[in-house]
Amino acid sequence: MTHEDRTHPEQGRAEDGELFHVLEMPVFRKRYPAALLRPRARHTERIARGLRERLGMRSVLGVAFYPWHDQTTLWWFEQGMLTLLAATGWNTVWITDARYRFDDDRLAEVDGHVSIIRHDRAVLHWEPPDGHFDTVVTLFPCDRATRAARLLGARLITFAIKNLHDGEQPLVEMPPNGTPLWHAFAGSTNFLNAAGIKLVAGQPRLGRLGETVDAWRLRGAPFPTNRYYFPLRSTEPVFDALLLGSKSRDGDTTFAALRRAGAGRIAVVADTDHVDEMRALAHRHGIDAAVHGPLLLRDGPESTPPQPVRSPWCEQQSPLVPIRFLSPGPGD
Repeated sequence: MTHEDRTHPEQGRAEDGELFHVLEMPVFRKRYPAALLRPRARHTERIARGLRERLGMRSVLGVAFYPWHDQTTLWWFEQGMLTLLAATGWNTVWITDARYRFDDDRLAEVDGHVSIIRHDRAVLHWEPPDGHFDTVVTLFPCDRATRAARLLGARLITFAIKNLHDGEQPLVEMPPNGTPLWHAFAGSTNFLNAAGIKLVAGQPRLGRLGETVDAWRLRGAPFPTNRYYFPLRSTEPVFDALLLGSKSRDGDTTFAALRRAGAGRIAVVADTDHVDEMRALAHRHGIDAAVHGPLLLRDGPESTPPQPVRSPWCEQQSPLVPIRFLSPGPGD
């Protein structure tokens, strides 16, 4: 069950019209019947049941603050985390400054209670809500989450579902020594350089983790896309790989690796400004690539196109495409 608190003082001033859909759920559920979605839903519930059996009942405060939160690719991870927490049966208060809508029907299918509070990102001051919480979960390294865990005497679980950037202010709140920072960028020198201390023009400069860097234990881990929204069918794959996103990507290395791996036809979803560049790189490396700009979810040719996918982030490879419910937008 989910409840979006529209009266809480930390709710912010967002009106319904300011929230946008990443997936038009009526279209999605019409295209994919419950019988197709149920196996993946059961998989999530099994994982949640295992967490509950191992950890017992928990009271969770979730924090998702990010300066550039309205990226549709972040929805997949945030919706997935909300669904998992709800399926555990744990009482969860989730504070987010995202402006996308969540799949309330999916959250209502599971046993837990999730209260979603929208925080106005223009309001810089934030204090954790009243109540007892034994766990604080944050999707991004965040001083406010670290401070909340300390004030509440709660365990801190920190993820980095987005790469770190030099432009972000360094953290100053010190987590308990040895706190894991779970991230999806194992082996990424860009991530490590942005996280820690690096030399710039011969001078040391603090990264995103600031002077707290030695307290964190960086743990690379896979973050699979929530496959509930990519249901598998018994059809042969259309593409050998899907590259989702082109911003801040080393396309040359990516296509070289695909060529070396013997990839056949691949699909690329690129930012509008990168479409020609990605096509040229694919051609240079002899890769047969279907390159598209941002994609739209549609319910047939007469339907009104919903919110376009903007600012793709993650670069995933999967032999399980086709994603047939996605179709190119006008002019793509």
